[in-house]
Amino acid sequence: MIGQRCVDGKSNEITAIPQLLETLAIKGTIVTIDAMGTQKAIAQAILSKKADYVLALKGNQSAICNDVRLFLADQELAKTCDVFSTLDSGHGRIEERTRRATQDIAWLKGRHPDWQGLRGIAAVSSTRTDKKSGKTTMETRFYLSSLPAKACELLAATRAHWSIENNLHWMLDVVFGEDFCQTAKKNATLNLGAVRKAALGLLKRQPTPMPIKRKIKKASCNSDFLASILC
Repeated sequence: MIGQRCVDGKSNEITAIPQLLETLAIKGTIVTIDAMGTQKAIAQAILSKKADYVLALKGNQSAICNDVRLFLADQELAKTCDVFSTLDSGHGRIEERTRRATQDIAWLKGRHPDWQGLRGIAAVSSTRTDKKSGKTTMETRFYLSSLPAKACELLAATRAHWSIENNLHWMLDVVFGEDFCQTAKKNATLNLGAVRKAALGLLKRQPTPMPIKRKIKKASCNSDFLASILC
C-alpha cells in the first residue's frame, strides 16, 4: 500500500496523517507510526477506520511516556508482562531484541482516559554487539497499542515498521537522493515523490539479484534490461 500527502510549509505530519488515513482502506490492519504521530486524535482516526495502532512513545507525550517507562522499569510490576526475544546475526553485529508487553493497564487508562482503544503497553530493548570491536550498545523504545498485549505479535509489528524505514525511506534518501532534491513547489514535490516510489517498486520487482543502484545504472545503458523493469 502506497499513499502520501504533501505537508504544508506551516504545518507538519500531525495534520497530514489523519488526511492520509482517510484515503486508505486499512480495516483489519495494524497501523504503526513514529512518535511524531502519537496523538490522541490520530489514534481515534485509526480506530474509526476499524484498524489497530502501535504508536511509538517519546518526549512529545512526556506524561504517559514517563508513566509507561516507570512501570516497565519496576521489576515487580513488570512480572505481569508477556516476554518474547529474538537473536539475529548480520551486518557485522549480533542483535538481541526483547519485547515486553502487558495489558494490565487499568491504572494507566485511569490517568490518561483520552487515549481511545488503549489495550496494552510495550517496550522493545535492542542490545547490539559489534563483532569486530566487541562494543555493546542498548536502546529501549516504548509503545502504546490497541492490540492485546502479546509480545511476539507486537515485536513483529515494530520490526515491520522499521523494515519500511530501511527498505523505503533509506532507499529514497540514499539511492534516489531525495534529501538533496531542491524542488520547492508543492505539486512538483508531491509528484516527484510518487514517481520515485513507483520506480523503486518496479526496480525491486525486477528479479535479477543485483543492488538497486546497479539496476539503475544498467537500465540507463541497456534497453532490454530497462524493458524487463517496466514490463
